Amino acid sequence: MKLDAYTKSTLVLLIVLSLSISIIHFENAKAQTISSTDPKKLLKEFKTGKDAIQNDIQISFNQLINEVKSQLNFSSVDSHLSLASQNFINGRISEGLTELKSANEEWKNSSMTIIKIGSDFISMAKNNSTSMNDSTKEILDNFGNILVNIGKKIENLRIQLSD
Repeated sequence: MKLDAYTKSTLVLLIVLSLSISIIHFENAKAQTISSTDPKKLLKEFKTGKDAIQNDIQISFNQLINEVKSQLNFSSVDSHLSLASQNFINGRISEGLTELKSANEEWKNSSMTIIKIGSDFISMAKNNSTSMNDSTKEILDNFGNILVNIGKKIENLRIQLSD
């Protein structure tokens, strides 16, 4: 499974949107607190703003996680495993083994895709010609490392199962 430019752009866009939403809500919360003079009201508004930011971040990152899951394409792996199981139950051993090989290939493609996406994020973070502040680079680098590690774990498990 090759990752096209659209998918890469979508992942980067989701990260940028998550950060942007956080910044916007923080600015709104800050603006709300400045307009009030009652300390109790200020505290309540600040907590409300913080909770809204955390909620929006959670929603945005859940969308990002769902995008990563869709790139893993485990539904295709499940489909091949289901067909393999049906073939084995019906005594069609060679067809079942073919489906297991297909599941193995889909799994490998998925793990390699996630490793590649993570590596791309790490490369972007380390690219000095890209105009990003250090915090953005650090987030991209950390997120890239997380994806690479997930991809490696997925691939290691696949290798263990296929031996």
